[in-house]
Amino acid sequence: MDYMEISERQRLYRAGGIIIREGDSEQTMFILNRGTLGVFREGKLIAQIEEEGVLFGEMSELLGGARTATVKALSDCLVTVYTGGIDRIVRDFPEISKKLIQVLAERLKDTTDRYYAFKVKVAEKESASTE
Repeated sequence: MDYMEISERQRLYRAGGIIIREGDSEQTMFILNRGTLGVFREGKLIAQIEEEGVLFGEMSELLGGARTATVKALSDCLVTVYTGGIDRIVRDFPEISKKLIQVLAERLKDTTDRYYAFKVKVAEKESASTE
């Protein structure tokens, strides 16, 4: 076990502990209360999470699929755990609904911004190659 149970919904993961494993079918959401997390795909670090209150692990819960990344504690991390399916989580913890909507909106904005920047780069390359 990579964590120590602090309370019914809180866990302490030691540095190096795996919170979410890519490919697993577990459907649990978490909130980072303290520490630094690393997000890995196919063993490569793709992001770090340090901001207190960040929700993570929601994609497999919402989409019903396997985990798309591994999340590992890069330092000792205290997290809050939400289990029982999205309907139960939203019903029993309504504050999560707003946080979930905010997270999804931020990720959509980020993806849209990146897509736009990519399209601009492609258009500039195409324009430069035709001159």
